Amino acid sequence: MATFSTDDPALRPTPIVSPEDLGRMIRLTRERANLTQESTAALLNLGRRFVGEVERGKPSTELGRVLKLLNGMGLDLQVVARSQE
Repeated sequence: MATFSTDDPALRPTPIVSPEDLGRMIRLTRERANLTQESTAALLNLGRRFVGEVERGKPSTELGRVLKLLNGMGLDLQVVARSQE
């Protein structure tokens, strides 16, 4: 079974300001694990179409399913106040 590694320096904390930003991080994590959308979807009991929509930044994807995808890939979603610079 493939595993998702979050030790990759490319996966350092990154501000997510759009659905596209989130999709890019999910795609990067999946590709670094050498997985297809199909295999990722099967591992996480999600549809391949859904995984593709999230990776493309579809803004109307269901948040609960997005969180399931992130959790299954070993990614955390955190809300942090922006610094006052």
